[in-house]
Amino acid sequence: MRTLEALVESCLRVHGGRTVDAALQLVAEEARRLFDARSASAEAFASPGHQAVISVARADGPSTACGPDDAGTLVTRDLVGARGQLLGRLTLRGVDVDAALSDATVLQTFARAAASCLESVAWLRVATEATKARDDVLAILAHDLRSPLGTVSLGARMLRDSLRSEGTPRADDVAVVERMARACEGMESLIAELLDVARMDAGCFAVIVAPAAVADVLAGALDAATMTAGAAGITVRLGAVPDVRVMADRPRLREVFSNLVGNALRFTPGGG
Repeated sequence: MRTLEALVESCLRVHGGRTVDAALQLVAEEARRLFDARSASAEAFASPGHQAVISVARADGPSTACGPDDAGTLVTRDLVGARGQLLGRLTLRGVDVDAALSDATVLQTFARAAASCLESVAWLRVATEATKARDDVLAILAHDLRSPLGTVSLGARMLRDSLRSEGTPRADDVAVVERMARACEGMESLIAELLDVARMDAGCFAVIVAPAAVADVLAGALDAATMTAGAAGITVRLGAVPDVRVMADRPRLREVFSNLVGNALRFTPGGG
């Protein structure tokens, strides 16, 4: 029973490493302790099935099992993954071979736990690299989008100022240009959201709460859809809204309603 408890505890502890080096060190230390070895080492191979060693960890300690120079006190076990791929090797030195091999289940179970640990670390590394690659793409995309967006926004402001300075501009023209300018602001918010994805993963995403007028939020969401609705022959109108203010992150609340309106436009037939 004590051997079983020690095995379970060791198998749990080896999963504490988050890098290959840390995982191997835990495997070596737990193996040395569990099998009362003079020393234990754990190796990780470069790729499944290829025995090019990329990392080695060793744990040394006292052992009364046998003398340090006794060549017959060496035990090795391959660390095999769930799909049969060779991930590494565990080596015990200065160990009572008969005792270590008398219950092959203990040694094999520990070896499987060590292999599982290496697999977990490998998948974590892949996920981390994929996340970094995604964040790099988002950063580049946000940078590249801001340049043409800035040009459109500047052009909209210049056109709006020009229309206003003509003395009697058509109200419809001014309204269209103002919608363009507001659409640019909305696009800028969307770009900021792309970068928020990376902040979420880093654990530093923040929701900024402040008083927001419900009427303004709804009007902004409908205003952004007016041009799209007009082109599709759909009528969009805002009914009476009570003068109510709520505590919310206004840009994100507006996104909620903009998405709802956008979905409604997508599924509303012309003339609706």
